[in-house]
Amino acid sequence: MNKKTRHNIFGMVVYMGIAMLFGGGFGLLALIVHEDNDRCHYYHGVWNRGDLLRGCVAVAVGMALRYWMKGGVLW
Repeated sequence: MNKKTRHNIFGMVVYMGIAMLFGGGFGLLALIVHEDNDRCHYYHGVWNRGDLLRGCVAVAVGMALRYWMKGGVLW
């Protein structure tokens, strides 16, 4: 497994964990802040669509696991 793949998997696990612990809003906020930082420093002002897609999938999975673990929607 190369370094980039490991970083992508680790990032997905982090976003999924944030979404599970704090909710999807915080997971998306963490994703946007981190990817905006990457966009400015590494991608010359262009959003990396692959990273955004992986992050959104990770947040969605985290929310699904949160829903399943808590036994439904908590109001």
